[in-house]
Amino acid sequence: MHSVIASITNTKNRKTFYTIMAAGLLSVVAVVGIVSANGPTFNIFPIAYNGGLNTDYPLLDGRNSTSGESWSNSQSDHNSGVTANPGEVVEFLIYYHNGAPDAAENTAKDVVAKANIPVTAGNNFTISASLSASNAQTVYSSQKGGDINLKVLGSIPQTISLVPNSTVWMPDRATSQQTMPNTITTSGVSLNDIKGCWDYAGFVKFRVQVSNIQPNADLSIVKTVKNVSDNTGYFNQVNADTLETVEFKIVASNTGDANLTQVKITDSLPGKLTYVSGSQNVSKSHSGNLFSGGVVVSLNAGEQVTLTFRATVAGSHEFPIGTTDLVNTATVQSFDSQFPVGPKSDTAKVVVQRQLQALECPLYPQEGRTIVDFNQTSADYPMVANGSAAQAQRGPVATTLPTDNYKVTLVSYDDHTGKGGQGQTQERYFLKLINSGGSTVASTNSISDLAENQDWLTEQVETNFNIPQTVTSVVAFHTVYPNSGFESIYPICAAFDRIPNVGVTIDKTVKNITTGQGFADSVNAEPSQIVEFKVVVTNTGNVTAQNVKVKDTLPSKLSYSAGTFRVDGASTSDSGFLTSSGVAIGNLVVGQSKTVTFRASIAGQNQFAVGSETLTNTAYTWATGFSTINDMAQVIVEKAEPQKEDGSAANRPQ
Repeated sequence: MHSVIASITNTKNRKTFYTIMAAGLLSVVAVVGIVSANGPTFNIFPIAYNGGLNTDYPLLDGRNSTSGESWSNSQSDHNSGVTANPGEVVEFLIYYHNGAPDAAENTAKDVVAKANIPVTAGNNFTISASLSASNAQTVYSSQKGGDINLKVLGSIPQTISLVPNSTVWMPDRATSQQTMPNTITTSGVSLNDIKGCWDYAGFVKFRVQVSNIQPNADLSIVKTVKNVSDNTGYFNQVNADTLETVEFKIVASNTGDANLTQVKITDSLPGKLTYVSGSQNVSKSHSGNLFSGGVVVSLNAGEQVTLTFRATVAGSHEFPIGTTDLVNTATVQSFDSQFPVGPKSDTAKVVVQRQLQALECPLYPQEGRTIVDFNQTSADYPMVANGSAAQAQRGPVATTLPTDNYKVTLVSYDDHTGKGGQGQTQERYFLKLINSGGSTVASTNSISDLAENQDWLTEQVETNFNIPQTVTSVVAFHTVYPNSGFESIYPICAAFDRIPNVGVTIDKTVKNITTGQGFADSVNAEPSQIVEFKVVVTNTGNVTAQNVKVKDTLPSKLSYSAGTFRVDGASTSDSGFLTSSGVAIGNLVVGQSKTVTFRASIAGQNQFAVGSETLTNTAYTWATGFSTINDMAQVIVEKAEPQKEDGSAANRPQ
């Protein structure tokens, strides 16, 4: 046997590619014997990298074409993948060999070679390939030497794309070549019919281009405010009374992909708002002050900084009767010499109302809150402690409060400003909660005495108030009745804030698409069949489940079918679904369910031992304030085994 051995060493990556071009190799094959096969089968021999007897090359190999890198020379070399810089070209090689004997019944029909390359931007990519035929089991690179991992250097996510007209077919031991259509990464390229035996082994080469995306600098800013005195959440605007304290929150974010080293945030308070000394808080290392020159921070790509500070609303003498809007503006700007951005601004508003005799409830609706309004007006006679029983109460007010735990806030009023000091020290009331049968099921604590220098008091009187039965009405009672003192007070309103209880369930089932079975906890299947998994997530709590996420962990012999991910039947991005980060499916209101479905392919015959093997697939879900839970479904697979024929692989092209 005559052979030529060419050794090409790449000094950059130290990969050495050995190519053995052998003449008369079939005579050697005849010597080592023949292995029978039942129909066409691809790449059934052990993987090797030197073209040795009775071995196959890996189904997929890769190299950095721009840097002159060579093909893999060992399994560890293959496993280390390919490294490329933005803008470089990477070449891939698909190897095929019908390992069955050269007989008509062993010819693989309508053979298609296909490659899969990720379409989303990133720095780490997994490229895979497959060989299929109308009368043969599909084989995948993951089963035959492994997929190729491509690492793109740098911190900016890049994309990879097929180089047009780079796909070349080299059939029949690479004795010729022809340019193929640009479909290798979509529908694949047709290799026609491939006979069995080594003489008809061959290769398909194609190239991909790494993008060269440059950093983009950008900033965003969001400003909100909350009423500290009334214990509200953060909103774009809040209502406040005179002399109340509000807290502003500024969130500045680096929304680009460039690191910024000189980001300045500034703020200027409007008149009638006074900064509370020492209340500034910044979530990361900084310099400067928000109100004198600004706070300066560094923000890496995707990073954000949160600033909070408090201010006091001026006294009532500073405001006219009616509504006054106090608009506070915050600004962010990058002074980085390489990446200047801005300025960009956002505002938050404090709305101050001065209505001396307005007895409107100052509490506002929000999720989980029930407001009981006693509908008092300045013309009403106040509750008093020294009058009749009827004068010492208000109500009943019809409402519905289900059994649960609540925070309770009461609001009281008396016209001290108009009447001057009254010398009353027991201007207080509490609530009785009544069921449909007219019985009292619970009573709240009393609101504090209304100070002589103020007209209004809003106070949380319960932090974990249990209502043991459904309440249908509420009555306000003077706390010190009967009493010899006048002790006048108006019960304005009450807020019952349901203490949040986040509850989520998960149910996972599976069906065999190939055989048409319905969804069940487990199904029977055969190698290479397709199954579909269904994950149903339901909110069983009493508040909206925020930021619900789902992830899935496939066992090694189930391959995720890209493009089959659905949420409530609608196709959507599956980014993160098969990783620890999970994929967000949004918020779930109370009682709402969302259904996630996706499909997977079962590995081929050569991945299973003869008999039954159970593949267990587990799905996980979690939400803000709710820990991870999971459920699983099982696929029970029966396995068949291919037969092999001795021989050696074809020579790989340069």
